[in-house]
Amino acid sequence: MGRALQRRGGICRNEGTLSMRRVLVGLWMALLAGCGLQDAFVGDGTVVARAGNHRLTLRQLADFMVMRELLPLDAPLVERWAWWWVEYSLFAQRVGAGDSLLDSASVVQARWPDVRAAMVDSMYARLAEQRLALTEATLDSAYAAGDLLPIDQILISAPASLSPEERARKRRRAEAVRARLVGGGTWAAANEANEDPGSRATGGSIGVITWGTMVPEFEQAAFALEPGEISPVTRTVYGYHIIRRPRLDEVREDYARVVEDTLYWRMRDAYTAQLVDRWEVRLEPRAPEMIRQAAEQPNRAKHSADRIGSFTGGEFTVSNFIRWLQVLPSAEHEAIRRSNDDELRDLARRVIRYDLEWLEAQNAGIVLPDSEFVRIKRRLARDIALVWGLLAVDSVRGETTSARSEDDVIATAVYGYLVRFAGLPGQVRFERVPAFLPDKLREEAEWSIRYGLMDRVLERAAELRAALDSAEAAVDTGGGRR
Repeated sequence: MGRALQRRGGICRNEGTLSMRRVLVGLWMALLAGCGLQDAFVGDGTVVARAGNHRLTLRQLADFMVMRELLPLDAPLVERWAWWWVEYSLFAQRVGAGDSLLDSASVVQARWPDVRAAMVDSMYARLAEQRLALTEATLDSAYAAGDLLPIDQILISAPASLSPEERARKRRRAEAVRARLVGGGTWAAANEANEDPGSRATGGSIGVITWGTMVPEFEQAAFALEPGEISPVTRTVYGYHIIRRPRLDEVREDYARVVEDTLYWRMRDAYTAQLVDRWEVRLEPRAPEMIRQAAEQPNRAKHSADRIGSFTGGEFTVSNFIRWLQVLPSAEHEAIRRSNDDELRDLARRVIRYDLEWLEAQNAGIVLPDSEFVRIKRRLARDIALVWGLLAVDSVRGETTSARSEDDVIATAVYGYLVRFAGLPGQVRFERVPAFLPDKLREEAEWSIRYGLMDRVLERAAELRAALDSAEAAVDTGGGRR
């Protein structure tokens, strides 16, 4: 290993355009291919993580931080890399042993958000059939009420950058278009002057609007119209609009689809809003604090049975919350840090409602349609094949120069993939093991992470970074030997 490190310095001198860390990637990959993972490192061999038969040492984990030189050296980030290593290792051992991970139980567990969503959608579709009957009278009533307004428009564009003279010319053009319409011209002919590409392509239609969806000047003009009426020329920040409210008979089919969809979502929202009361949801006094702590260290909280809330016949734990946190958009993760206690209680009630919807679907006898299961399974199979391909186990097996066990080949491939990702940012595609599949893998295998060693990992990474920085500085100034 000592000779190899000296050779690394020589490579840097000869390939001046490459950084020490990029050269280090190539060196370590060569070492891994030549002698295997267990023999390639002679630094601190203290084990910080285990995954089945695989071991991750303190030095190996520190190496990831050294390779990705711009990453901050902090404990949560080091823990995250340890978790990634565990996930990839358990995944690779199972797939390498011939397990497709596509049995029904694995599919359902790995894709539980999709499974639940499909079942909940089926429940609401059944409720819609039972409760919503869109008759001609219902449609006439919705149109007359005017809350859901079908609208056509013609826009003569007039951005703020126009001069007063150009704006006046645009206004005169809009007035002329309206005058032709009022004088008996057809809407289709007038739409030829429409400078809004979207509505022009649909004959001037912008669909069905509700209050609060358009700029105020446009809304005020549109909602003042009687059926078939054309508005005066209306100015907004976009220019000059000629707005029409088509009669129901002109848009009945399209309008019926919008009304049906609107009624469906109103029914669904009302049903969901009642779940908290119907299931008697109660939150623990410390719920906001528990949510903040869980969001700060989600990996450590994955298996926490601490109760955030309860409902009739069940409870909602920190572990349940972490599962939903993985589904929520990343922006919501960041928002948790800035949220006050009331906002976090609202978040807790919302994710509890997600679970209650699924329980109601089960209680209603809803089952996952076969077609949905096949679709979900195909997506999972594609993602599994993608990750397995990125690990490049076959390449590692083919490049080896010594007799090694299959388990060592797989361990080398996993570690090598993370080395390449750490050392060659932007050049190596990063794909996580399919979401929630690691939960099942951890349940069925022996694994551990020694969090108490993370400070030592950080210390070792800092030492290695400092040594590399010094070496790079020496090379840049012409020091060191060739």
